[in-house]
Amino acid sequence: MSAEWWAANDPGPHAASTELFDGRIRVLTPPAETRSDAIETVVEFVGSTGARPVMTAHGEHDRIVARTSHAPHLVASAPAALCPESAELTELLRRGNLGRALLTQHGGAR
Repeated sequence: MSAEWWAANDPGPHAASTELFDGRIRVLTPPAETRSDAIETVVEFVGSTGARPVMTAHGEHDRIVARTSHAPHLVASAPAALCPESAELTELLRRGNLGRALLTQHGGAR
């Protein structure tokens, strides 16, 4: 019914914070057959954590995630198609680290 898309930079119990959900949007995508009282209970719970519950259909949620999460990764990886084949490039693509590698090399760090 929902997914976590945020996390502390320093994971683990010691990084816990009562403000973790404050003002965060929490997208809820209940199936059509979900009872209204169940939806109301979840909306109330989410609101009690400080998050802002937002209802949407599964398909709309998937389109939003594709635009905001997956599409930028594809665009960032596109220059790799123009690069010559190399073992290092192949490994970066396999691990999904090409964007980070390009940014750190451009910034002078390694």
